[in-house]
Amino acid sequence: MAASGIRTKSVSTSVHRVGKIFQNLAAIWIGSPENLVYGNSAVLSHFAGVNHGRIPGRLQHGWPAHAHDGLYYKNDFLLTYVWRASTEQAARERGWKNFRAIGAPWLYLLKILEADGWDISGRNPDDNRGSVLWVYGRHSLEVSQVGNSRLILFLTEANANSDGKDICLLYFEDFDSLSPHDFAAFPNLEIVTLGQRSSSFVSDSHLVRIFHLLRASREIRIDHPSTLVLYALTMDVTISWIRNSSWVESLEVAQQLGLDDLVDLMNSSPSTSKLFRSFAFDHLGEESLKNRDELKKILRWGNGFQIFLAVIFFPILTLLCFPRRALRNFRI
Repeated sequence: MAASGIRTKSVSTSVHRVGKIFQNLAAIWIGSPENLVYGNSAVLSHFAGVNHGRIPGRLQHGWPAHAHDGLYYKNDFLLTYVWRASTEQAARERGWKNFRAIGAPWLYLLKILEADGWDISGRNPDDNRGSVLWVYGRHSLEVSQVGNSRLILFLTEANANSDGKDICLLYFEDFDSLSPHDFAAFPNLEIVTLGQRSSSFVSDSHLVRIFHLLRASREIRIDHPSTLVLYALTMDVTISWIRNSSWVESLEVAQQLGLDDLVDLMNSSPSTSKLFRSFAFDHLGEESLKNRDELKKILRWGNGFQIFLAVIFFPILTLLCFPRRALRNFRI
Protein backbone atom coordinates (compact mmCIF):
# COMPACT_ATOMS: atom_id res chain seq x y z
CA MET A 1 0.00 0.00 0.00
CA ALA A 2 1.30 3.48 -0.85
CA ALA A 3 2.16 5.71 2.09
CA SER A 4 -0.48 8.20 1.02
CA GLY A 5 -3.10 5.47 1.43
CA ILE A 6 -2.46 5.03 5.15
CA ARG A 7 -2.28 8.67 6.19
CA THR A 8 -5.15 10.16 8.13
CA LYS A 9 -6.51 13.46 6.94
CA SER A 10 -4.30 16.34 8.02
CA VAL A 11 -5.78 19.59 9.23
CA SER A 12 -5.68 22.36 6.68
CA THR A 13 -6.53 26.01 6.46
CA SER A 14 -9.05 27.47 4.06
CA VAL A 15 -7.86 29.37 0.99
CA HIS A 16 -11.12 31.31 0.69
CA ARG A 17 -11.89 34.57 2.49
CA VAL A 18 -15.17 33.39 4.03
CA GLY A 19 -13.61 30.11 5.10
CA LYS A 20 -10.73 31.95 6.72
CA ILE A 21 -13.13 34.16 8.64
CA PHE A 22 -14.95 31.15 10.08
CA GLN A 23 -11.65 29.45 10.91
CA ASN A 24 -10.52 32.54 12.77
CA LEU A 25 -13.78 32.66 14.68
CA ALA A 26 -13.48 29.00 15.63
CA ALA A 27 -9.83 29.51 16.61
CA ILE A 28 -10.92 31.95 19.31
CA TRP A 29 -12.06 28.91 21.31
CA ILE A 30 -10.37 25.83 19.90
CA GLY A 31 -7.19 27.30 18.46
CA SER A 32 -5.91 27.59 14.91
CA PRO A 33 -5.22 24.44 12.88
CA GLU A 34 -1.59 25.54 12.61
CA ASN A 35 -1.20 25.04 16.38
CA LEU A 36 -1.30 21.27 15.84
CA VAL A 37 1.41 20.97 13.20
CA TYR A 38 4.79 19.32 13.83
CA GLY A 39 3.77 18.44 17.39
CA ASN A 40 4.38 22.02 18.54
CA SER A 41 1.44 22.15 20.95
CA ALA A 42 2.36 18.70 22.27
CA VAL A 43 5.89 19.88 23.08
CA LEU A 44 4.63 22.97 24.90
CA SER A 45 2.07 20.92 26.80
CA HIS A 46 4.73 18.46 27.95
CA PHE A 47 7.09 21.23 29.01
CA ALA A 48 4.32 22.94 30.97
CA GLY A 49 3.30 19.67 32.60
CA VAL A 50 -0.24 19.57 31.27
CA ASN A 51 -2.07 16.92 29.25
CA HIS A 52 -2.31 18.17 25.65
CA GLY A 53 -3.36 21.68 26.51
CA ARG A 54 -5.40 23.48 23.89
CA ILE A 55 -3.86 26.75 22.73
CA PRO A 56 -6.49 29.41 21.98
CA GLY A 57 -5.59 31.69 19.09
CA ARG A 58 -2.62 30.83 16.92
CA LEU A 59 0.95 29.69 17.42
CA GLN A 60 3.81 30.44 15.02
CA HIS A 61 4.78 27.08 13.54
CA GLY A 62 7.82 27.82 11.40
CA TRP A 63 10.57 30.26 10.46
CA PRO A 64 9.41 32.90 7.96
CA ALA A 65 12.92 33.49 6.70
CA HIS A 66 11.89 36.23 4.27
CA ALA A 67 9.68 38.18 6.69
CA HIS A 68 11.14 41.16 8.52
CA ASP A 69 11.17 40.44 12.27
CA GLY A 70 9.24 37.23 11.59
CA LEU A 71 5.95 39.10 11.21
CA TYR A 72 4.17 37.21 8.45
CA TYR A 73 0.66 37.54 9.91
CA LYS A 74 -1.56 40.05 8.14
CA ASN A 75 -3.95 40.83 10.98
CA ASP A 76 -4.46 40.83 14.73
CA PHE A 77 -7.75 38.92 14.76
CA LEU A 78 -6.48 36.38 17.27
CA LEU A 79 -4.27 36.09 20.28
CA THR A 80 -0.97 35.19 18.63
CA TYR A 81 2.10 33.49 20.09
CA VAL A 82 5.31 34.23 18.19
CA TRP A 83 8.93 33.24 18.70
CA ARG A 84 10.89 36.49 18.91
CA ALA A 85 10.55 39.61 21.02
CA SER A 86 11.27 41.68 17.89
CA THR A 87 8.22 40.11 16.24
CA GLU A 88 6.05 41.05 19.20
CA GLN A 89 7.45 44.58 19.04
CA ALA A 90 6.82 44.83 15.28
CA ALA A 91 3.19 43.83 15.91
CA ARG A 92 2.81 46.45 18.63
CA GLU A 93 4.15 49.09 16.26
CA ARG A 94 1.18 48.25 14.04
CA GLY A 95 -1.18 48.67 16.96
CA TRP A 96 -1.54 44.91 17.46
CA LYS A 97 -1.44 44.34 21.20
CA ASN A 98 -2.42 40.68 21.32
CA PHE A 99 0.93 39.24 20.15
CA ARG A 100 3.16 37.53 22.73
CA ALA A 101 6.69 36.17 22.25
CA ILE A 102 7.35 32.82 23.93
CA GLY A 103 10.17 31.26 21.88
CA ALA A 104 10.06 28.33 19.45
CA PRO A 105 8.77 24.90 20.52
CA TRP A 106 12.07 23.45 19.26
CA LEU A 107 13.95 25.18 22.08
CA TYR A 108 11.52 23.82 24.65
CA LEU A 109 12.06 20.35 23.18
CA LEU A 110 15.81 20.72 23.62
CA LYS A 111 15.24 21.54 27.29
CA ILE A 112 13.00 18.49 27.67
CA LEU A 113 15.54 16.18 26.02
CA GLU A 114 18.43 17.65 27.98
CA ALA A 115 16.53 16.95 31.21
CA ASP A 116 16.15 13.36 29.98
CA GLY A 117 19.91 13.02 29.65
CA TRP A 118 20.37 13.61 25.92
CA ASP A 119 23.38 15.59 24.73
CA ILE A 120 21.90 18.56 22.88
CA SER A 121 25.17 20.41 22.34
CA GLY A 122 26.07 18.59 19.14
CA ARG A 123 27.73 15.38 18.04
CA ASN A 124 30.08 13.50 20.31
CA PRO A 125 33.52 14.10 18.73
CA ASP A 126 34.59 10.59 19.69
CA ASP A 127 31.86 8.75 17.80
CA ASN A 128 31.84 7.69 14.17
CA ARG A 129 28.76 9.48 12.93
CA GLY A 130 29.38 10.80 9.48
CA SER A 131 26.10 10.76 7.61
CA VAL A 132 24.92 13.48 5.27
CA LEU A 133 21.28 14.52 5.35
CA TRP A 134 19.87 15.89 2.09
CA VAL A 135 16.80 18.08 2.59
CA TYR A 136 14.39 19.30 -0.06
CA GLY A 137 13.69 22.55 1.73
CA ARG A 138 10.90 23.96 -0.42
CA HIS A 139 8.61 21.09 0.62
CA SER A 140 5.87 20.78 -1.98
CA LEU A 141 5.86 24.42 -3.07
CA GLU A 142 6.22 23.27 -6.67
CA VAL A 143 4.18 20.06 -6.73
CA SER A 144 0.77 21.61 -7.29
CA GLN A 145 2.08 24.13 -9.83
CA VAL A 146 4.58 22.52 -12.18
CA GLY A 147 4.63 18.91 -11.09
CA ASN A 148 7.64 17.53 -9.28
CA SER A 149 10.29 18.25 -11.92
CA ARG A 150 12.34 20.41 -9.53
CA LEU A 151 12.16 17.66 -6.92
CA ILE A 152 13.42 15.10 -9.44
CA LEU A 153 16.35 17.37 -10.31
CA PHE A 154 17.14 17.68 -6.62
CA LEU A 155 17.07 13.92 -6.11
CA THR A 156 19.21 13.39 -9.20
CA GLU A 157 21.92 15.67 -7.82
CA ALA A 158 21.73 14.10 -4.36
CA ASN A 159 21.94 10.59 -5.79
CA ALA A 160 24.94 11.48 -7.95
CA ASN A 161 26.81 12.93 -4.98
CA SER A 162 25.96 10.25 -2.41
CA ASP A 163 28.15 7.31 -1.51
CA GLY A 164 25.09 5.13 -0.95
CA LYS A 165 24.63 5.88 2.73
CA ASP A 166 22.97 9.29 2.65
CA ILE A 167 19.41 9.98 3.80
CA CYS A 168 17.19 12.31 1.79
CA LEU A 169 14.38 13.92 3.77
CA LEU A 170 11.21 14.97 1.94
CA TYR A 171 8.00 16.64 3.01
CA PHE A 172 5.25 14.01 3.01
CA GLU A 173 3.44 15.45 -0.02
CA ASP A 174 6.67 15.36 -2.02
CA PHE A 175 7.34 11.81 -0.83
CA ASP A 176 3.83 10.72 -1.81
CA SER A 177 4.21 12.30 -5.26
CA LEU A 178 7.01 9.88 -6.17
CA SER A 179 6.24 6.67 -8.04
CA PRO A 180 7.93 3.29 -7.40
CA HIS A 181 9.93 3.98 -10.55
CA ASP A 182 11.18 7.25 -9.05
CA PHE A 183 12.39 5.55 -5.88
CA ALA A 184 14.18 2.90 -7.94
CA ALA A 185 15.93 5.60 -9.97
CA PHE A 186 17.89 6.82 -6.94
CA PRO A 187 19.57 3.75 -5.45
CA ASN A 188 22.22 5.74 -3.57
CA LEU A 189 19.66 7.47 -1.36
CA GLU A 190 17.47 6.37 1.49
CA ILE A 191 14.46 8.58 0.74
CA VAL A 192 12.33 9.16 3.83
CA THR A 193 9.62 11.42 5.18
CA LEU A 194 8.55 12.38 8.68
CA GLY A 195 4.93 11.87 7.68
CA GLN A 196 2.04 14.28 7.71
CA ARG A 197 2.45 17.42 9.72
CA SER A 198 -0.65 17.16 11.93
CA SER A 199 -3.56 15.06 13.19
CA SER A 200 -1.69 11.88 14.09
CA PHE A 201 0.66 10.40 16.66
CA VAL A 202 3.31 10.59 13.93
CA SER A 203 3.05 14.37 13.75
CA ASP A 204 3.34 14.71 17.53
CA SER A 205 6.77 13.03 17.30
CA HIS A 206 7.88 15.19 14.38
CA LEU A 207 10.39 17.40 16.21
CA VAL A 208 11.76 14.50 18.25
CA ARG A 209 12.57 12.58 15.09
CA ILE A 210 14.19 15.66 13.57
CA PHE A 211 16.38 15.85 16.66
CA HIS A 212 17.59 12.27 16.18
CA LEU A 213 18.12 12.75 12.45
CA LEU A 214 20.28 15.80 13.08
CA ARG A 215 22.10 14.16 15.96
CA ALA A 216 23.21 11.40 13.59
CA SER A 217 24.32 13.83 10.86
CA ARG A 218 27.52 15.76 10.44
CA GLU A 219 26.09 17.89 7.63
CA ILE A 220 22.83 18.81 5.94
CA ARG A 221 22.68 19.77 2.29
CA ILE A 222 19.75 22.00 1.47
CA ASP A 223 18.68 24.48 -1.19
CA HIS A 224 16.20 26.66 0.71
CA PRO A 225 16.27 28.47 4.09
CA SER A 226 13.75 26.26 5.86
CA THR A 227 13.24 26.04 9.61
CA LEU A 228 15.37 22.90 9.62
CA VAL A 229 18.40 25.08 8.93
CA LEU A 230 17.92 26.80 12.28
CA TYR A 231 17.39 23.48 14.05
CA ALA A 232 20.60 22.08 12.53
CA LEU A 233 22.63 25.11 13.56
CA THR A 234 21.51 24.80 17.19
CA MET A 235 22.96 21.27 17.15
CA ASP A 236 26.23 22.37 15.56
CA VAL A 237 25.53 20.58 12.28
CA THR A 238 27.27 21.95 9.20
CA ILE A 239 25.12 23.58 6.50
CA SER A 240 26.11 22.95 2.90
CA TRP A 241 24.02 24.99 0.49
CA ILE A 242 22.96 23.43 -2.80
CA ARG A 243 23.27 26.42 -5.10
CA ASN A 244 20.54 25.52 -7.58
CA SER A 245 17.67 27.62 -8.94
CA SER A 246 15.73 27.33 -5.68
CA TRP A 247 18.72 28.67 -3.73
CA VAL A 248 19.17 31.51 -6.23
CA GLU A 249 15.50 32.53 -5.95
CA SER A 250 15.60 32.54 -2.16
CA LEU A 251 18.86 34.48 -2.08
CA GLU A 252 17.53 37.12 -4.49
CA VAL A 253 14.44 37.65 -2.33
CA ALA A 254 16.62 38.06 0.75
CA GLN A 255 18.79 40.59 -1.09
CA GLN A 256 15.77 42.55 -2.31
CA LEU A 257 14.38 42.71 1.24
CA GLY A 258 17.70 43.81 2.70
CA LEU A 259 17.98 40.75 4.97
CA ASP A 260 21.76 40.96 5.21
CA ASP A 261 22.18 38.28 7.88
CA LEU A 262 20.17 35.79 5.85
CA VAL A 263 22.17 36.68 2.74
CA ASP A 264 25.39 36.05 4.65
CA LEU A 265 24.09 32.72 5.94
CA MET A 266 23.06 31.59 2.46
CA ASN A 267 26.47 32.58 1.10
CA SER A 268 28.33 30.77 3.86
CA SER A 269 30.54 27.78 3.16
CA PRO A 270 30.26 24.53 5.10
CA SER A 271 33.26 25.55 7.19
CA THR A 272 31.80 28.97 8.11
CA SER A 273 28.15 28.01 8.50
CA LYS A 274 28.60 27.10 12.17
CA LEU A 275 29.40 30.76 12.86
CA PHE A 276 25.65 31.36 12.51
CA ARG A 277 24.69 29.33 15.57
CA SER A 278 23.80 32.48 17.52
CA PHE A 279 21.74 33.64 14.52
CA ALA A 280 19.71 30.44 14.80
CA PHE A 281 19.05 30.83 18.52
CA ASP A 282 18.09 34.47 17.97
CA HIS A 283 15.55 33.65 15.24
CA LEU A 284 14.14 30.81 17.34
CA GLY A 285 13.49 33.34 20.10
CA GLU A 286 15.87 32.11 22.78
CA GLU A 287 15.55 35.40 24.69
CA SER A 288 11.77 34.92 24.91
CA LEU A 289 11.76 31.44 26.43
CA LYS A 290 9.63 31.01 29.54
CA ASN A 291 9.89 28.71 32.49
CA ARG A 292 7.16 26.17 33.21
CA ASP A 293 5.04 28.42 35.42
CA GLU A 294 5.37 31.40 33.09
CA LEU A 295 4.35 29.32 30.08
CA LYS A 296 1.33 27.86 31.89
CA LYS A 297 0.20 31.35 32.85
CA ILE A 298 0.68 32.83 29.38
CA LEU A 299 -1.15 29.95 27.68
CA ARG A 300 -3.76 29.98 30.46
CA TRP A 301 -3.19 26.41 31.50
CA GLY A 302 -2.91 27.16 35.19
CA ASN A 303 -5.53 27.44 37.92
CA GLY A 304 -9.29 27.53 37.58
CA PHE A 305 -9.40 31.30 37.17
CA GLN A 306 -6.91 31.18 34.28
CA ILE A 307 -8.94 28.43 32.64
CA PHE A 308 -12.07 30.56 33.05
CA LEU A 309 -10.28 33.45 31.34
CA ALA A 310 -9.16 31.18 28.50
CA VAL A 311 -12.51 29.45 27.95
CA ILE A 312 -14.99 32.26 28.62
CA PHE A 313 -13.68 35.77 29.17
CA PHE A 314 -10.97 36.23 26.53
CA PRO A 315 -12.89 34.44 23.73
CA ILE A 316 -15.87 36.74 24.31
CA LEU A 317 -13.59 39.78 24.38
CA THR A 318 -11.87 38.65 21.18
CA LEU A 319 -15.22 38.02 19.52
CA LEU A 320 -16.42 41.52 20.40
CA CYS A 321 -13.23 43.02 18.96
CA PHE A 322 -13.33 40.87 15.84
CA PRO A 323 -15.50 43.17 13.62
CA ARG A 324 -13.37 46.22 14.43
CA ARG A 325 -10.15 44.36 13.71
CA ALA A 326 -11.59 42.90 10.51
CA LEU A 327 -12.53 46.34 9.23
CA ARG A 328 -9.16 47.77 10.16
CA ASN A 329 -7.09 44.99 8.63
CA PHE A 330 -9.54 44.27 5.80
CA ARG A 331 -7.63 41.19 4.72
CA ILE A 332 -7.02 37.79 6.32
